[in-house]
Amino acid sequence: MKPQGQGRDDGHGAISAIRACARAKDLQGALDAFENLRSNGGVATPQVHNCFIEARLQCNDLNGALEHFRSIAASGTADVVTYNTVLKALLHLGRTEDAQKLLREMATRGLPASRVTFHELLNAEVSAGNQRAIWKVVDEMKAAGHAADAVTCSILSKCLKEGAHPWNIERVMGLVSELGGPVDEVLLSSVVEGCIRMKRLDLVTKVMEQLKEQDGSLKLSAPCYGSLIKACGQAGDVSRMWELWREMHQREVEATAITLGCMVDALVTNNHVKDAWKLLNEAYSNEKEKELVNTVIYSTVLKGFAWTKDTKSLFKVFDEMSERHIACNVITYNTMIDACARSGAMDRVAHLLGVMGKEGTMPDLVTYSSLIKGYALAGDVRRGFQVLEEMKTTGLQPDEIMYNLLLDGCSKEGMVNEALKLLQTMQSTGIKPSNHTLSILVKLLGRARRLEEAFKVVEDLTTRHGFKPNIQVYTTLIQACLNNRKLDRAMQVHDRMAGDSACRPDEKAYSVLVRGCLQANGVDEALRALRAAYRLDKSGKGWVPGVEVEVLADAMARLRAGSVAHREAAALLVSELKSQHGLEVETMVAGATRSGKSYARAGAPARRSHDGQRTR
Repeated sequence: MKPQGQGRDDGHGAISAIRACARAKDLQGALDAFENLRSNGGVATPQVHNCFIEARLQCNDLNGALEHFRSIAASGTADVVTYNTVLKALLHLGRTEDAQKLLREMATRGLPASRVTFHELLNAEVSAGNQRAIWKVVDEMKAAGHAADAVTCSILSKCLKEGAHPWNIERVMGLVSELGGPVDEVLLSSVVEGCIRMKRLDLVTKVMEQLKEQDGSLKLSAPCYGSLIKACGQAGDVSRMWELWREMHQREVEATAITLGCMVDALVTNNHVKDAWKLLNEAYSNEKEKELVNTVIYSTVLKGFAWTKDTKSLFKVFDEMSERHIACNVITYNTMIDACARSGAMDRVAHLLGVMGKEGTMPDLVTYSSLIKGYALAGDVRRGFQVLEEMKTTGLQPDEIMYNLLLDGCSKEGMVNEALKLLQTMQSTGIKPSNHTLSILVKLLGRARRLEEAFKVVEDLTTRHGFKPNIQVYTTLIQACLNNRKLDRAMQVHDRMAGDSACRPDEKAYSVLVRGCLQANGVDEALRALRAAYRLDKSGKGWVPGVEVEVLADAMARLRAGSVAHREAAALLVSELKSQHGLEVETMVAGATRSGKSYARAGAPARRSHDGQRTR
């Protein structure tokens, strides 16, 4: 794009031409437009220079933009806008130190940094997660005479996320309280979302009260009500959710699909699925809100009934969608199939697959995984293998989850050879086995009295694929040894587990070991495992998993009924548990005897989950 020549002092014409070239990414045209202005005797004002620098940046000519900036900065022509333009570009490239130098240069040239300048710096530090630098910018901003405003607080609210230091909340809240005049609902939404991310739902009410004190007529939009409802839902405050929903309608704030979706999701999350369905139908019967009801909202209700295994209501909702011509997508069908799998209603899947076919909805990897899971749970793993082969004909490739589902089905049906063959197929297709895969195989081989193969598969897979056994694998291996009456091997596995710095034994692992020792009449081994569980030979330092109280009670009973040495060991154990961990063993044992329930001691480390595998 070649610009037309401008007349003398035609700065406005030059700016228009330069901007047009910038939009077209025509760097040479922008250069020519600028040169034409000067060659025709025009005056390059700061506005022209700023436009020219911006154009070079838009055309990805950073070096040229910086060179021109340096020339006009040296001549004293650069103004605050010039510096802000270059500073923003540097921050966008992650050159924070260069941007800070630019800020200091502005001060030396007598150009006060504007609020925009500080907001650019602040946003960059928040995006980078530099906690100390964030508040340093805020302090510098205040020192420069710029009080925090709603934009400042909205930027800062982005740093409110899980893992952030708690004092971030207090400082942000402090700035919000210092704001003069009414606070807009955009800021309120930002702060509320920040509290949700930090899992500090207790602050949501505080924020609302604080803002209402400043502006009793604070008007909230539908999205803001959605954020508040979501926060109350996560806090389990269902009554407050309904208060907000009613308040929104009383103030004649029109709900959006997102707001309705937040309310339905919050109800489902809090096990009020039927109320969610009722609300959905109330919205559908309201002419103003009928169009808000969509596939996503219906799918949320379907998931709720799937979780509760209420297949009767599930299919009623599904039929209702069909009657109202609410489109079903693959997620909808996957939810239905997963519900059938969970509730043992795989006989209803054929109908769903037929409807999917008529609607032209293609099954995806999750669909096939749900089918395999359902058949595996129903004890028909061979049908699961058929689904796997059917899926391959569509071009989809199985992933680790799918292989693990089939392996688990083989384990439940004792199909060892089929499982080992499947493992080979899994590896040959490039799918890396995980610790969950190992746990399934060890359990299967242990039950089949093929203990040596279990050890071999652990060694082979961890070596070949470069990972270490986790606590689930160790626990399963210990159980396999005990099932095969190999107490000495179980203790060897324990010693390896205890010496593995990458593994942290938990209560379940030690409970399995101690219980197995007692069942095998290995009282001495049970005692050694107990002492290890409570780290009594290491002064109780570090992670202290302990054991289930029923297991401890059984162990104490066996020790006290044994030899003199065992009785003395029991007395010493009681003493050390009291002195090192503050445990009242007699009280615990008595409580376990009366109730038969586990005893959760105060201050005990949280148990680690044995779920092992994520689910779809």
